[in-house]
Amino acid sequence: MAKAFYDKEIHLMDMRTETDAEGGVKTTGYSVGKAFKGNVNFSNCEKIQEDYGLDYKVNITITTNDNAVKLADILAYDGVLYEVKGIYRRDSHNVILGAIWRV
Repeated sequence: MAKAFYDKEIHLMDMRTETDAEGGVKTTGYSVGKAFKGNVNFSNCEKIQEDYGLDYKVNITITTNDNAVKLADILAYDGVLYEVKGIYRRDSHNVILGAIWRV
């Protein structure tokens, strides 16, 4: 069932860093990393914000059985970047809530 239901490809972005002459590390951007499959929904975001009593805007809801995503990760879907703001683990899947991320 997961193969039929989780039909959208979402990418977990990898942070690129560089070390300067003094040993400081700075972020230089992101590159496309691991892909995973999920179900993407934009229409239920306001209801989820209300139901969960969230104080941040939700722009995307992803359900997946992938466990690699962590809070504050950057995801790419359909040319838009999202920051992971919430992850809710369920028996058979995870619900990932994201907000549009600006560079």
